Amino acid sequence: MREPALSIVIVAWNVRDLLLDCIRSIIENTALEYEIIVVDNASSDGTGRALGELADRVAFVPLERNRGFAADANLGIRRSRGDFILLLNPDTLVCGDCLETLVRVLESGDTAGIAGPMQVDRKGRMQCSARRFPSWTTALFGSSSLLCRIAPENRFSRRERPCFSHKTREPLQVDWVTGACLMMKRETLDATGELDERFFMYWEDADWCLRAHRAGWKTYWAPSATIRHAGGASSRQAPMRSAIHYYRSMHLYYCKNIGSSTHASVRLCVLIAIGACCGTALIANAFRHMASRSAKRNSGAAW
Repeated sequence: MREPALSIVIVAWNVRDLLLDCIRSIIENTALEYEIIVVDNASSDGTGRALGELADRVAFVPLERNRGFAADANLGIRRSRGDFILLLNPDTLVCGDCLETLVRVLESGDTAGIAGPMQVDRKGRMQCSARRFPSWTTALFGSSSLLCRIAPENRFSRRERPCFSHKTREPLQVDWVTGACLMMKRETLDATGELDERFFMYWEDADWCLRAHRAGWKTYWAPSATIRHAGGASSRQAPMRSAIHYYRSMHLYYCKNIGSSTHASVRLCVLIAIGACCGTALIANAFRHMASRSAKRNSGAAW
C-alpha cells in the first residue's frame, strides 16, 4: 500500500532561525511523502530570503499583514494536497519517526480523526499537550485561572490537570491536543470544517477538536511520538497583545461552546474570572516590561 501524502502547514512570524531548524528536523527525520507549506505573517527577519534556498522543498506563502493564526493556517490548509494535514509550530523540532507514528495512529481506526504527540521542552521536560475539554470550572480553577496563579497546588486546580504519564507508550483517547503539533485526516477536515477564524490566537485548537468530536471523530495523544517545543517564540515578541488575544479567545470559546448550557450566574462568574485573569496578566507583563527596560538602562550606564 502506498504511503499517504502528508501536508505540513507552518504559520510563522519573525522566527527565521527556529523555522529553519524545524524544517531541517522534518527533512532529516521524515520518510513519508510530504509537502511543507509556510504561511508567513510579513516577517521582517529575512524569512523569505532564507526559505528561497529551500524552494524545492517548501511552498512559501507571504502575507502583507497578520490575519491571525486560524486564518493563516486555513490558507495553508486550502493549498494542501495530502491525505493528512499537520499543523506544526515553527518553534518545534520533529524527533525520530514522530510523523509516521501519528499517521499510523490515524490509520488504526475508522473514527480516529486527530492525533498529537508527546511534547517536551528543549531540556526534555514533558509539556502538557493533551487536555480535557474546557468547562466552566476550567475558567475558575484551571492553569490560567487567578486562583491557580495565586495558589497553584490548590485541590480545585489539581483536579483540572490532565493525568497522562510519560511512561505510557500506547495511544490514549483524549478530548483535545494542542495545535503546536496536530495532525488531522482529510476526511475529518471535510466533516469538521476549517479552523474558526474568529480565534485570532489560542483556543482554536480546542474548538477544532470539540467540533470534530461532535461530528463523531476521536482524538488521540500518542506518547510514542515526540516533538521538542520551545514555546512562545512569537508571543514573546508582543506579550501584551498575546495576553489580550489569549483571554479574548478564551471568552469566545466559552460563549460559543459552553455559555448556553450554563446558568446565567455561572456565566457571570466565568466572565469575571476571565477578566480578572486578563487584568492580572496585563499588569504582570507591564511590570516585567518596566523591569526589563530598567535593567537595560542600568546595564548601559554601567558600560
